[in-house]
Amino acid sequence: MKLILMSLLAAVVYVFWPTYDLLVRAEAASKRYTLMESGFYSRAGCEQLGQRIDPLRYRCDRTTRWTAIFGNYTRYDPAIRETQKRLAGQQNDAELFDDLANQ
Repeated sequence: MKLILMSLLAAVVYVFWPTYDLLVRAEAASKRYTLMESGFYSRAGCEQLGQRIDPLRYRCDRTTRWTAIFGNYTRYDPAIRETQKRLAGQQNDAELFDDLANQ
């Protein structure tokens, strides 16, 4: 019984423990971030590497394995979804289709 309880606790901690992804802007004027490295177990470790790469153009985003498995949640309302993407530094849907059309 103790082994089952300990296994269940370890699985819950593994799935919900936060990790951090290092995102860096290619240019100072750009609003688009690219993933440089993922899987930092502490924000301090992520920020240390970000400071070494470029102190002004990095950010550390918190994620969990739960979101990696099930994806990120966004609102259904297109206006709210586009605002969320803009705030996160992601492209909106129209820009994504334009990028695909230009390739």
